[in-house]
Amino acid sequence: MRDHHADQRLRTTRVGSAAARLRSVALAIVTYRRPELLAGLLGELLCMDVPEQWQAVVIVVDNDPEASARRVFSEQRDPRHNLRYRYVVEGERGIPFARNRAIDEATRLGAEVLCFLDDDDYPDRRWLREILECRDQTGAHLVGGPAIPAPGDSPAGRWRRLVHNSVKAAARRSESRRTSMHKRGEPVQIATNNWLGDLGWINAQDLRFPCTHRFSSGEDTAFWRAARARGATCEWCETALVYQTVQGPRSTLRYLMRRAFSQSLSRGKALGTPSMRRIVFRSVPRIAFGALILIVPVYGLASLAIGARHVGAGLGAVASAAGLRHDLYESG
Repeated sequence: MRDHHADQRLRTTRVGSAAARLRSVALAIVTYRRPELLAGLLGELLCMDVPEQWQAVVIVVDNDPEASARRVFSEQRDPRHNLRYRYVVEGERGIPFARNRAIDEATRLGAEVLCFLDDDDYPDRRWLREILECRDQTGAHLVGGPAIPAPGDSPAGRWRRLVHNSVKAAARRSESRRTSMHKRGEPVQIATNNWLGDLGWINAQDLRFPCTHRFSSGEDTAFWRAARARGATCEWCETALVYQTVQGPRSTLRYLMRRAFSQSLSRGKALGTPSMRRIVFRSVPRIAFGALILIVPVYGLASLAIGARHVGAGLGAVASAAGLRHDLYESG
């Protein structure tokens, strides 16, 4: 007589052994009081293609001490899906604190690699498969990929629609330039909107996001530079696509100027500020060039967005030399 209990134990053992052989990847999302965007991203992750040999765990790091994202997280997680979930609150306000908490949580969970996604973006269905395969094939410590504008309706109003389309055109131009740089063998900066890091290497180097960039952005630039200085191998995967939502504040010239201002200010602090005279000598032509592009569309549809960024970056460099500070994300 066949021992059905023995068969069941054998099947359970095989399933357990297969699970034990799975490699672990953590997908970290840092969020702060943007429940609708977080809900959209968590929903998109359910459509993501997870390679058979990998187990993915989604880590939501809520940077709101009041845990405002907990309800959305609880509603959007799907226990029937093969994704695992973890929600944590990082009470110390600031992007680098939340990103470093994600590194610590992923390490505690035994993840081999950590990926970052922004809460206002979403990945292509094959994104995770592509970025993991690139990492395995190259052995890179850091891997990045393009963040291209998501398809969607343009806002109402001729001016808003023009600026919106300019932002999308500038983003496509920027990603095309990064891909060309990679093909020429030039280093491509890896941003945390489409980012993979080897946790074993990161922890061996005791590498973390610098907390000097608390609200002003630029912490991923500083991390990338520090990693390269320690010998990190970096790779660009042009097939690992993430889609940026270009809506609301992101599609205004004011936001583009403020963001470029903040990034330039952070860059100046990180690199050490030369004399005011030297900074002004470099920045005034850039500000003037940006203002000219705003009027004369030498870059076609992308000119408005590119011009706004040049003006903001030039003003940020001057502000850095003057010792000013600007917290782009402090208000959330």
